[in-house]
Amino acid sequence: MSKKPKEIKLGQLYLNRGEYSRVIRLLEPKVPLFLENKDFYPILGKAFFYTGDYAGSKLYFDRGQKIHWDIESSLYLAVLGLKRRDFNSAIRIWLDILDEDPSNKIAQKGLTTLKKYSTMDDLESFIHSKKLDKLVPRKLLLPTRGTIVSLIIVSVLVLFSVLFVKLDLAEHFINLNISKNNLNEDRVGVMDFSLESLDKNYLDFEKQSIYTFSSAQIEEYFKTASLLFKQEKDNLVLSYLNLIKYSNANETIKKKAELLSGYLVEPEWTSYSDEIEYFDVANNIYQYEGCIVKWKGRLSNLEIKDKKIHFSFLVGYENGKVLDGVIPVELNENVKIQENQPIEVLGKVVLRNNTFYLEAKTVMQYIVKN
Repeated sequence: MSKKPKEIKLGQLYLNRGEYSRVIRLLEPKVPLFLENKDFYPILGKAFFYTGDYAGSKLYFDRGQKIHWDIESSLYLAVLGLKRRDFNSAIRIWLDILDEDPSNKIAQKGLTTLKKYSTMDDLESFIHSKKLDKLVPRKLLLPTRGTIVSLIIVSVLVLFSVLFVKLDLAEHFINLNISKNNLNEDRVGVMDFSLESLDKNYLDFEKQSIYTFSSAQIEEYFKTASLLFKQEKDNLVLSYLNLIKYSNANETIKKKAELLSGYLVEPEWTSYSDEIEYFDVANNIYQYEGCIVKWKGRLSNLEIKDKKIHFSFLVGYENGKVLDGVIPVELNENVKIQENQPIEVLGKVVLRNNTFYLEAKTVMQYIVKN
């Protein structure tokens, strides 16, 4: 029996821990190495599924099914069919599963559910509810060292009769440690950006969207954006507002988000403090549209066109060892830069033809002498 490659073992470990972005960063660049590996694609498919990138999830599950059909991947694809409103696809997949495993309870529940919710409104409510989770194969999360320590602490607190424990559970695309103690008082009173005065139904099901969220998720993202705004973390504020902009939120919510975006200030070279990585943007280009990034790498294909400097930016390749990706950069200033030398770019993420390029604001080059 052949052993699994170490990359796949590591990817499975990260997946089991719930570190989905880490799985994607590890495995997606290695797709050419595992084109015919049946264990590779389901791991990537699940990672994309739990980060909310359903198009990416379907792509990798479909590739894996062509190599080796399995029931678990089929169950994920059925749920992805529901999220795309392709109900016939979901039904066909569940029937295929029952042909192979007549006692499969999830497939049985899926078919029963579609019979139960006969109207489109009922189906939309179901798809955006927690009930949909029952049709997703149960995911295993291994406790990390930090989790184990936390559990020990909680247990001790319980033994000493500590009565007030609060757990804030919220899904975020960006992991942030947000404190209310670091607020800019001048911004706190700018205006009320909360959604409390609005109807609690924040959704619009009539238009297609990149992201599909529940009303609770949209409210949570808006709260987070408002708090970050008061902390002057405008770059991260924009990433949350983009989630709302490209989501199934209704026009009232989107206009409120647009209003908040009008107060944002772009960070400069010396004030930049955010950690937005290349893989974050590459995997969620709509979320980071207009955000400022600061990346190191090398440049190639330098040319001047339309009074602009254009070059290919080899992100992460400043030491000539690891290449994260290659993206176009445009620079309006006439500065002297050299090819094949380390460079650091502060630039804005601009979308074009379903991908992105950087509109450079500042570049810093480090000349390495041989």
